[in-house]
Amino acid sequence: MRIAAVIFAGYLLTMAGEIFSYPGISEDIKKVDSQIKASNKKFRSLKKELKKITAQMNQLGRKKKITDRKIKNIADSLASLTKKIKSLSHTYSEHRKNLKKLKKELSEAAKKQNLSENFCRRNAETLYEIEASRRNFPEKLLYDPAGAAGEDLEIHSISSVIENASDFSRETSEKMKQIEKKAEEVGQKAENLKKMLNQISNQIGKYARVKRKYEKEMRAIKKRQEKLKKEIAQKKENMKKLDKMIEKFMQRKKNLLIEKQKEKEFLSKKGKLPKPVEGTVVVFFGKSRHPKLPTYVINRGIKIKASTSTVIAVKKGVVSFAGVFKGYGKTVIIDHGGGFYTVTANLDRIDVDEGEIVKSKTEIGKIAVGKTVYFEVRKNGIPDNPLRWLEKK
Repeated sequence: MRIAAVIFAGYLLTMAGEIFSYPGISEDIKKVDSQIKASNKKFRSLKKELKKITAQMNQLGRKKKITDRKIKNIADSLASLTKKIKSLSHTYSEHRKNLKKLKKELSEAAKKQNLSENFCRRNAETLYEIEASRRNFPEKLLYDPAGAAGEDLEIHSISSVIENASDFSRETSEKMKQIEKKAEEVGQKAENLKKMLNQISNQIGKYARVKRKYEKEMRAIKKRQEKLKKEIAQKKENMKKLDKMIEKFMQRKKNLLIEKQKEKEFLSKKGKLPKPVEGTVVVFFGKSRHPKLPTYVINRGIKIKASTSTVIAVKKGVVSFAGVFKGYGKTVIIDHGGGFYTVTANLDRIDVDEGEIVKSKTEIGKIAVGKTVYFEVRKNGIPDNPLRWLEKK
């Protein structure tokens, strides 16, 4: 029964060691350094990618400006050509109207000329007869002066009308030639304007196609810009996360270095630490024969028979546990940093609280004189012989 109790106590102590264990600081620092190195490499890679994407973004910005300028120039050209085609269309329309008017004038002049020519042809025989009778005019004048005078007047009137008609016919013919010439000129101008309008229309169509091409290119640029903006935002977000991660790693490394320093400090106190209580060591560390039973027990600490009632902290640290621990009674566990813990148990009273920072030789509790205080030193959860750490008096 006693043997079972001893084994159970050993099991509890092992469990306590696991609870207060601390991983190897040097290995942790190496691991953190590796993580920092990897994170920094990734950060530099992201920075390089961001720089590359930003360069692409700037290049697209320049291309966008050039394309914008091209679209504007084409739009201005289209506006100018549209204005020109509007003006030319109006001129062409006026020329068409003038040509129509001239054709109408020519048609009317042709009618008048035909009438004049027909009139002259119809009256040519009559005029001939009148001219013949005028040759007999002196003779008629002798026999019939009044009749001769009347006939002469009639001949003169008819002759004058025919001459006027002939003159009008010639004038009309000349005018027709002028109208025809002018109509030809107007027609040529109208034809030239028509060709110009077709050329301008073709040019407008060409510019419109080019404009559509640049507009399509502009849409593609904007789409690419949006994609790059999202990529940049994502990269920046990733860089922020990496920054925070590196900052955490750095803090962790700092903490580990502090722990490393604390480890050195604790190691420097080997053989120099004060006893947790004044008295005589009655149970030693390690394997020893049981005083009453035919067996061996493993002691992970030592027991000191108290000659005073004050129990102290052997070194500065933070109280990790202050309370009743099954199998150990009232227990105080102090984290000294660097993976070192001390366990002081079997107290009658505890005078510190969990989380409290205690200095070396700070009172942590009380025990009745003559009772034993249990004391352990652990490094990374592994018990070590406390007598190697306590000063020898």
